[in-house]
Amino acid sequence: MGTLFHTWWYPYFLRMDNMSHKVYFWSIGCAIFCTWSALIALVRMTTPTDTLSPLLIGFFSTLFLALWSTMTGVMTLLWCRREHCVRDHHRLSRALRQGTLIALWILVCIILQWYGLLLWWTALLVGGAVALYELRVILIAQKF
Repeated sequence: MGTLFHTWWYPYFLRMDNMSHKVYFWSIGCAIFCTWSALIALVRMTTPTDTLSPLLIGFFSTLFLALWSTMTGVMTLLWCRREHCVRDHHRLSRALRQGTLIALWILVCIILQWYGLLLWWTALLVGGAVALYELRVILIAQKF
């Protein structure tokens, strides 16, 4: 079943086994450009402060995707500097997970600021929760 999935449905150029360093970073760069372009277009077309909640949900989800792609790109650059690291799934999954957690931390801080609840210690509490989750993942990975 897994072989059929990888050979039939999954496109050849997106397989991690065949993806080169350059192709991976170009795809991350295109994702960063597309998500930030969508966020800028959304902000320029509307004003998020006096709109309804469906547009705010779209705004915050687009903001999360933009932050996620940027933080994933940054963490990938930090963890995978050499060619063979792109084929190392553990480093890429670590970069994706940490990019997601940092983007989530920033987004929660922005939402707390939106409602006027952000103080320096609430930002540290959210950061501590993110760090505890990352520590839990690392400890579970070391156990097995």
